[in-house]
This record gives sequence, structure tokens and C-alpha cells, in this order.
Amino acid sequence: MIHRIATVMGAIAALALTAAASAASASTLLFTYAETGPDPIDVSWNQLSDPTPIAYNFFTYTMVPVFNWKGDIGPFSSMTYDSVVFTDGGFYTPDGAISVYHLQLYGIPESSPRFAPNVWTGDNTADGLPFTLTITAVPEPGAWAIMLVGLGGLGAAMRVARRRGSALPA
Repeated sequence: MIHRIATVMGAIAALALTAAASAASASTLLFTYAETGPDPIDVSWNQLSDPTPIAYNFFTYTMVPVFNWKGDIGPFSSMTYDSVVFTDGGFYTPDGAISVYHLQLYGIPESSPRFAPNVWTGDNTADGLPFTLTITAVPEPGAWAIMLVGLGGLGAAMRVARRRGSALPA
């Protein structure tokens, strides 16, 4: 019985690893922007860690696609990020409700920007309110599948050990 469970779990793990390996090298990031003060703006959106720009100008800006926009303004399908090289860095929404400067959120060049998890604070120049921008990684489906396989394996081992009347090794 234990061999059958191990074989099935091994097959599931192999499929999960194959799915994870065949996925694009870019991971999905969650951007969460929250202001404090009167009438704050709170929004979130997803984008890839290394998106293909919609438009860009070397050392100036990159405009990238975003998805799953939620919050007080928008929804928007793109965000523009400025470079600190000539424009002092920052980012802004298409309607200008969020306009932040003095931050470099991506690795250059603008033709292939790279974003990574981090936390930034500052002031929105559009409304003067302080904000926190948090960028976190979103777990990929392959990672969830591997975790579930591992939990299933622990459950199966505990069940077999209970039937045999023995304890699991420490």
C-alpha cells in the first residue's frame, strides 16, 4: 500500500515540477499601495517581475501592463515607472491620482525592466499624503502543488504509522 501511495505522489510531484519548469521565467508580483490621512487612496495590482514594456524610452521611463487592478481609483491596464537617471525616478497612474517621485522601482534597462519584492514609503505628490508601496511575490501554481504533495505524503506516512502502531521517526 505504501509503495502505491509513494508512486502516485511521485508522479504528482513530477507533474508539478514539470509545470513549474515549463512556466515562463517571470513570476507574478502583487503591488499594494496604501496612503494614510484624509481621503486616502488604496489600490493593488499584479504585474510580472520582468514584463514586456508597452512603451519605453531609454534612461527615462517604462510603461508596463498590469492586471487584477483593485481599489479606489482605476481600473488601469498599465503603469508608468520613471528612471532615476534623467527623470528622478517614480511611478504614476494614467489619471495622475498617484504621482510619486524619488524612487527607482525597477532594474534598468527600460526595454527589459526587472521588478523585485520590496517596501517603499514616501509622499504622493498628487495629494500630499504619505504612502507605503509593498511588492510581494505571488506563489506559483507549481509551488502550491508541490506543497500539497508534501502535506499528502506526511498524511499518508502518519496513517501507515498509525496502522502499524509505530511512531514516525523524528
